[in-house]
Amino acid sequence: MVASSTSFTTFPPPPTRSLHVGQVDRLTFFGPADTLIRAFFVDCRRGSPTLHQRVDLTLHPDPRFHLVIERGIGHLLYNKSSVTVRNETLWYAALDNPDYDLSNDSMNFRVDDDPANWPVVDVNDLPLPDAVLQYVLSTQQRALIEQGEFSERAARVMLGGARSVVSARDTSIG
Repeated sequence: MVASSTSFTTFPPPPTRSLHVGQVDRLTFFGPADTLIRAFFVDCRRGSPTLHQRVDLTLHPDPRFHLVIERGIGHLLYNKSSVTVRNETLWYAALDNPDYDLSNDSMNFRVDDDPANWPVVDVNDLPLPDAVLQYVLSTQQRALIEQGEFSERAARVMLGGARSVVSARDTSIG
């Protein structure tokens, strides 16, 4: 995987990024070697010496390498339409972390907002075995099959420096 810095002038990113408090993403990219993937990162870890600093990279698919995105790092990958991305997640728990929600460990925020409004989170520190991930995923799959179609979605977001949950409901579903 080749990484280099890039500019927003040619490829402007969408304005939202996502971060995880209890999940590490290990991404492998499969696709044409000449594809340019834009990757944008923001450190949102409480106490980090690089808090709210951004890193912008250009990557090429290469199945021999992983991109590891640590907990508390806001991230956005752009221009992946011709690329298959494999994510091997690692999960972490905490004894008491108000920043963590097991049912939705994805917080979205706008990067065009004032950096003072970007999230600052404590990350989970207790590694969970893969069996926990498999159990949670199989339970979610069973619930989705029983529920049928999605009638409502919720997302954790940062709006103007305040944490919130927004919901979208499909009113066409009975």
